[in-house]
Amino acid sequence: AVGQADCALLNAGGVRGNADYSQREWFTFADLRSEFPFPDACTVVEMPGGVLEDAVVYSRKRSRMEPPEEESGLLHLCDDADYDDASQTIVSLGGKPFFQEETYHVALPVAILNGLDDNLPLVEWASSTGLHVDEDSGVPIKVLFMEYFVMTCWAELGRRFSDMDRRGMGVLDADDIREYLTELYGSGAVSDVLVQNVVAMADLSGTGSVDMVELLCAQMRGQQMSERRSKRGQRPTAILTSLASFHSMKRKSSIEVKDLVQAVKSLSDRRSSANWHKGLRKG
Repeated sequence: AVGQADCALLNAGGVRGNADYSQREWFTFADLRSEFPFPDACTVVEMPGGVLEDAVVYSRKRSRMEPPEEESGLLHLCDDADYDDASQTIVSLGGKPFFQEETYHVALPVAILNGLDDNLPLVEWASSTGLHVDEDSGVPIKVLFMEYFVMTCWAELGRRFSDMDRRGMGVLDADDIREYLTELYGSGAVSDVLVQNVVAMADLSGTGSVDMVELLCAQMRGQQMSERRSKRGQRPTAILTSLASFHSMKRKSSIEVKDLVQAVKSLSDRRSSANWHKGLRKG
């Protein structure tokens, strides 16, 4: 899931848009498809820090030649990793000192792990551990980005259920979600694809709508993702506490932390068994 890996590796050749978005107000789904035209499936593996660092160094060896040579297998590290190109070392990861002997959760395209571009440190490590990941078990990279964008929306939709359920239906449908997304971003930024995906991400029961517990879980996950980016080490229980403090159930009964924890556990079981990411619309 988004935000659960310690860092991510991405093949430079997989990013093809070659566009500058600094003067653009919105990054659209069309932009996403342009930047990532390939259906790369991604996975998360437990990897020794030494292998991670060696893989990045190996992928950049030609770029350090004089003159530098183009190299399709060059690996990009995410912003959570502080890589010093001069010493060819990873200095920190997630704001904490990096250690080669530590084990990290690394997100990367399955094809790279299975031998694309012949990154020897990765290939040799995978071979020595007997690791082989079926690409069908990975999550397409565009779906991962959509999940990130959607969870950002849920984090910013920090409203009480009663405020959003203006018709008193007891659930939120696509029209309810569209109304509040429009208030946040403006009508020009709210497409059918966005609304469908925002609903799909929270609709863990598969009803096509979002009930109160699903709303709280989606907002909790969105807030957790945001706080993970801004402050590493945030305890999930602290996020649950903050949610419980300003949300209320019907009939004015309060939601306690233990209730949300139990709800998250049960919904997580449903989510993991239902191939949730296949429900996200690609437009």
